[in-house]
Amino acid sequence: MMIDWTTVAKRLGYASEHELWEKLYVQERLPIATISKRFDVSHSTVRDALTRCMIQRRGRGGPNRQEDPRWPEDAAFLEEVQRDGTTLVAARLGFSASAVYKRVRSITRKAKSSSSLP
Repeated sequence: MMIDWTTVAKRLGYASEHELWEKLYVQERLPIATISKRFDVSHSTVRDALTRCMIQRRGRGGPNRQEDPRWPEDAAFLEEVQRDGTTLVAARLGFSASAVYKRVRSITRKAKSSSSLP
């Protein structure tokens, strides 16, 4: 069943479907998951509506995607991991060993890609 978002928007007091998404997703910054629960639809239904209304989606986010201040500087961090090992560094910093491993891979990839620039 196809949802008529224009009718939904008007019933909720919005002038248009675009205004509905602008208010919920852009101004209120509600995540797609929250909006989909509110309307009892799938994530992809909301995502498709945002795309149709040409509302740019935010990147995946949340606290796990932001830089954590507990991470030391890259060079010092790599040195520490080489010296003490992933498990000890993870315990000391309060991260999982897999998070430390992923951070090491990210730093080394970044270093390789910047060194290959002309």
